[in-house]
Amino acid sequence: MCLLERAEATLSGIERDGSPKGFAVQADCAIPEESAPKIVAETVARFGDKIDIIVNNAANGSDQVLADVDRPVFDTTFPTNVLFPLLLIKESNRYLSKGAHIVNISSSGSRAGKIGRSVPSSCQCR
Repeated sequence: MCLLERAEATLSGIERDGSPKGFAVQADCAIPEESAPKIVAETVARFGDKIDIIVNNAANGSDQVLADVDRPVFDTTFPTNVLFPLLLIKESNRYLSKGAHIVNISSSGSRAGKIGRSVPSSCQCR
């Protein structure tokens, strides 16, 4: 298991539950051209060249109405929420085992937008 956020607490919980060992990869999902290859390379180096599951749960957003959204907000939200999962799957493709699973997680914002969440809601799929 490869974890990206809140790594220490999550890893402690995994070990307490007796699940397979996990590890953390420090990566900035807002820079997907760098983070996706790094995450896949470190995962394959640690566990071998077979990936059984990918769970995309990285997300970034801000509470701004559309009129207040600026380029820096978009430039971190869109790459994290849309481009990172795409590049992670693409980078992992050659290592996916037969029957591998890909789970893309979004929030209710993908179905029903919320005032002040214009950019995150537009970057989520259902």
